[in-house]
Amino acid sequence: MVKKCRALSVLWLILLLLGLSGCSTTEKSVVIEKLVWPKPPETARYEYNGTLRSDLSFTGKKSSFAERIGGVGAQEKPLFSKPYDVAARGGVLLVSDTVLRAVHMLILPTRSIFHIGASGGDGALTKPVGVAIDGNGRIYVADVTSRVVKVYESNGHYLMTVGGPELLVKPTDVAVNDEGTRIYVVDTGGIESRSHQVQVFDGEGLFIKTIGTRGSGEGEFNLPVQAAVNALGDLYVLDAGNFRVQVFSADGSFMRMWGKVGRNMGDFARPRGLALDSDGLVYVTDAAFGNFQVFRSDGQLMLSVGKNGSDLPGEYSLLAGIAVDELGWVYLLDQKYNKLDVIKKLPNNLTVNAQ
Repeated sequence: MVKKCRALSVLWLILLLLGLSGCSTTEKSVVIEKLVWPKPPETARYEYNGTLRSDLSFTGKKSSFAERIGGVGAQEKPLFSKPYDVAARGGVLLVSDTVLRAVHMLILPTRSIFHIGASGGDGALTKPVGVAIDGNGRIYVADVTSRVVKVYESNGHYLMTVGGPELLVKPTDVAVNDEGTRIYVVDTGGIESRSHQVQVFDGEGLFIKTIGTRGSGEGEFNLPVQAAVNALGDLYVLDAGNFRVQVFSADGSFMRMWGKVGRNMGDFARPRGLALDSDGLVYVTDAAFGNFQVFRSDGQLMLSVGKNGSDLPGEYSLLAGIAVDELGWVYLLDQKYNKLDVIKKLPNNLTVNAQ
């Protein structure tokens, strides 16, 4: 099914995403015209497009439960219970849910919803956190309680398990290169653990090497939480406890880093999510700021998007995962309001020297 979705035209996918802007929120209707960042008179780089929080906001039709109840006031069914991370590629959205113990698989072109890991068997999930999709459509899910990464085919069928308690202490995220030949598992470790590191596996799930150890020097980590791989195979790691982003080559060699703790633009206070786009830009969510900041690959700050606030578009309370698909659509999770905001990266975005 996913392969068929990829065969649909880019225009169809764009039109579908644009249609999200007409979706209503649960029990309220908020009309926002061209909520953009930065604000005028500066040139707009990103534009709010819509919010997903219920089955109706995604599928465009009421759930069967609501239909059975019928009448005015029939409630929509929430999509998420406690979303943690999001991945987006080829018309597919993945959202991990730690309360439902499953990954929501949202197929954009058909507006279909499936669940991965919710049934029993080897593919069952205990506490899914980080998610990723490779260039072949394979799905990777870090299960922090089971201390493994579960791998699924593009249709959601279980394929294999990577890692285990002998190699992983607290796996919170997984990143993979386009070919699916390198799987990077972020091990956050813990307060008493030295295992603050990234474990590297090949495409068959065989262990290759460890990147980093606990510390504050180059190539060392303190509570790393997320990672992403660019088209060149470079690995970006959100080193949350050191309030910075570190970059490694495909072979695990340290390349560069940026960031520090603070309250100013470009600083980090409670960084939680990391994503890359096809232009080489780096996105970092911050739960303390209620925004995501956009950097060039060398750490130069471009701008910030969003702010702390209420349950309004562009306002957030407990930001978590973030993803950017190949068309430049940004997907942003707020755990307090159980919502996923969709933000459009505009064509006039500054991308010069982003690589």
